[in-house]
Amino acid sequence: MEKEYIGANTLNMILNGQRSILGCPLNSFEAQKFTKQTIDLLDGFLSGEIEINIKDLYILEDILSALHNTTRGDYRQKAEIYASKIAPIIQKKQEFFYKLNDVNFVAFVLNNKKMARNLTPEELLKAYQTITTNTQTSSRLTSRLEQQINSYALLKYAELKTSRRALSANKKFIDTFNLEHKKVTQISKSLVLMSDTSVAKDTPKSENKFIAFWNKAKNSISKKIDKMRHKIKKFYYKHEAKIAVASFALLGLFGYKMYNMTNNSSPYANNHSFSTNVKSNTYNQMDKTADFTKEAQKLSSNTPNKEVKQDTDTQKTVITGDYFDTALEIHLKSQENVQNLYNKIDALAEDGKIKFADGMNTKKYAHAFTMYNLIRPNSVENKKIQNLLKGGTENPELINRLVLKAKDNGTGVKPDNKSITNSNFDMASKALQQQHLKNLKSLSL
Repeated sequence: MEKEYIGANTLNMILNGQRSILGCPLNSFEAQKFTKQTIDLLDGFLSGEIEINIKDLYILEDILSALHNTTRGDYRQKAEIYASKIAPIIQKKQEFFYKLNDVNFVAFVLNNKKMARNLTPEELLKAYQTITTNTQTSSRLTSRLEQQINSYALLKYAELKTSRRALSANKKFIDTFNLEHKKVTQISKSLVLMSDTSVAKDTPKSENKFIAFWNKAKNSISKKIDKMRHKIKKFYYKHEAKIAVASFALLGLFGYKMYNMTNNSSPYANNHSFSTNVKSNTYNQMDKTADFTKEAQKLSSNTPNKEVKQDTDTQKTVITGDYFDTALEIHLKSQENVQNLYNKIDALAEDGKIKFADGMNTKKYAHAFTMYNLIRPNSVENKKIQNLLKGGTENPELINRLVLKAKDNGTGVKPDNKSITNSNFDMASKALQQQHLKNLKSLSL
């Protein structure tokens, strides 16, 4: 299937056209023309025929909103159906793009031919950046990953050459991989490299037979392993509830034995006057052993001064390692800054200057405030937020609506222009990146 690559200029043209028919009769020539243009774009995106870069997806969301606002009846219902289908696709694409910051995930994708062949030019660029800036893997593995991604870049370039618009929309991709002067023969060679069964022409016949025998045996073993894997998966999903109950029972038994061993070895074990009084926390904290990766545990153990504990007397919002905590630590650079922001918002709530509604809380407010400050620093909305944080007074209902509009993942805050060129995520530590990706995945489930 030949893809059509749509850039920001074309998307903005479609957006402005859809917005221009606000108030026009629905049966007018202009209204029908621009609405059909918008629907063709959305149909193409849903079918996979149209490719849009990650950084331009917010324009597609604006186009959806414009379609809903400028139409009525069947067209408005259609706009709502499009929104329900396209929103999960956009979120999935954004999550996948973030995962390409991890060199291990990049290696996994490149070793899966189907996934690698479906990478967009923008995703190939991101994966290439991760490989070339990576310092964790050996030089030998890095070199192999570079060879793989260059081969897939050649194949993608062969697809792009069928459309002048596609070449124009992906100029950075072509320049980075130096593809402009690549010949068809080089692309053919990359196809040979991608094939497991390819054999060089000058290979002796005896060696060819051995390779053919080896490939046949390897494929047979691979099929058997896949069948076994499938049976195990099927068994697991069929008895998932029973396995979970059994696992918790075993963990409980293990914990009980460890508790008894600890009590028996303690100098206070036989002292009946010794007792412990556990004070229950007002907030339900997350189980860090279950939710943190090994790297995050190591990070937290190396920085004991940054660990924030809950104050049960003042009932403050505390850092527990969830999605909002890791997202804010990435943007605000430290846990101290995150906790200070939580404390400010807690104080504003206590003074009655903000009123949580519609499921909002301190962490959601902190995340939304940070998104407005980073993405739209000069906006009227951010000026109101900053005035509130500095001790001023704003309409609590208006502030709550701004937080709702921002959404939990911040996608509701749209940039004023293209001035945002770097990512705080890229500059965060590896452990924090991995923990945030894990939190992001759990948020979408």
